[in-house]
Amino acid sequence: MEEYVQQAWDFAKQVMWELGVQEVYMLLNVVCLMMFVYHLVRFAMGHPLPEPKKPDPTLIPSYWFSHWWINILLAYAWIARRFFCTTIFPLPKEKLLDLLKDTPKEAEAFFGDQAATVAVYETVIADLEKSPLLSNFGRFTAQRQLLEALRARQAFMKYFVAHPEIADVSLPSPIVITGLPRTGSTLLHNLLACDPAARAPFNYEVDAGGYDAIAPPSKAMDTEHLWFQRGVHAWDARYRLTPEIFADIAACHFSTPETIADDAVLIEHALPPLKYIAVLSNKARRMLLTATNKRNVYLYLYRYYQLLQSGQPDGPTHWVLKSPFHASHLPLLRATFPGARIVMLHREMKQVVASSATKLLREMHPSLKGKGLDKKLIGRLATELCSETTNALLARKALDVTNLQYDEWIADPIGTVKALYDQWGMEVSDDFENKMREYLEKNPKGKYGEVKYTVEEYGLSGAVLDCTFGKYAAMQAAQSRDGPEITSPRHSDQVHVPSTA
Repeated sequence: MEEYVQQAWDFAKQVMWELGVQEVYMLLNVVCLMMFVYHLVRFAMGHPLPEPKKPDPTLIPSYWFSHWWINILLAYAWIARRFFCTTIFPLPKEKLLDLLKDTPKEAEAFFGDQAATVAVYETVIADLEKSPLLSNFGRFTAQRQLLEALRARQAFMKYFVAHPEIADVSLPSPIVITGLPRTGSTLLHNLLACDPAARAPFNYEVDAGGYDAIAPPSKAMDTEHLWFQRGVHAWDARYRLTPEIFADIAACHFSTPETIADDAVLIEHALPPLKYIAVLSNKARRMLLTATNKRNVYLYLYRYYQLLQSGQPDGPTHWVLKSPFHASHLPLLRATFPGARIVMLHREMKQVVASSATKLLREMHPSLKGKGLDKKLIGRLATELCSETTNALLARKALDVTNLQYDEWIADPIGTVKALYDQWGMEVSDDFENKMREYLEKNPKGKYGEVKYTVEEYGLSGAVLDCTFGKYAAMQAAQSRDGPEITSPRHSDQVHVPSTA
């Protein structure tokens, strides 16, 4: 049988090679005529003509950069990979894994066994390397971001081992803002950081691109410090050639080396960025969402804040920290920072999911290709991300937190801060209040661009989301009706060094 097939194929190739231009032209005419006759007969028999397929509004085009030469370079990379099986922007897998594993053995005494972190990174790096959804630009940015993070992690752990006295630094109980993403936590974080007695980390202090193994800044905003200079350079390197990407992201979340940092920036030293769930397979995505190395993450956080505190031992009376990440890991947060005053933010879930999907899309659009360029996929991932948090909150009743509903506290943010301080037995000074008013005047809503979104544009249904998050909504309704049973602890100077076990 195979012999006959081969003979038929050889005969077909011979006929094709012998065809001239005129014969090919005639064949095309015959094909077109047959198609015309086919549709004419169908129309005569009463069959409707085929309607043009309506475009799917949830499908999005590949990202187009403002610099023409970037588009040409990426087109060249696509051609090289598609037709010559050559990857222009490969992930340096071996180099990344060497950085990951090359940490001092003595570091385990301070940071715990790193096997879980190694497993997460190995899985995510291998998955990114073969992901069919990651564009060439995405490969370039992923390798740069992972290299920066793992270099900073390695350098910090070596520095800590060389300076073990940092482990004895007392860290005062912080205020921690958490909850679902896109609930106004950045605004509340900045307002609480206006307290002259408080301290919130700046981006340049925790950005992996700015870190170097030297003593930390001796004041909060130290523009002469090497970290600041390296942080500005790293930030400029990310966005100098792609200002449109920064503009898109800034409309959702404005961030520069001089702004207050989310703990997520520091967490990315020890855990790959959460945004990569958009291009990962199920196994790697679940490892990232559940943070299987969460104990390593919290030890790293604590040690790093000890480092920052060591630069200003007589400085702040408390730290102000913030990240939605903490809402899924409240037991570990409490174990790491006992006495922490936790503020849990809530918002109507359709708004949370749609806003989370919009931010994820704006962060990852340039890095997506193929089937990844689908808002329905982004919507499903945003729903899964939010479900991870709500399920954790439902599983562990958070009684020792202060719950704030978005629509209520956003109407009077300064009044909310005063109420929180009164609850904690702390005082809002005139200087503190004036700084909050000044911040609100200088940073009105929509200052960096207006963001509009709906759940429908991501292929989601409001009714389905109501069912998905029904138990969480019911819990919030009960809390709003009855009030919290136990409030956050009052201000305490208690310090704690977490166990590495």
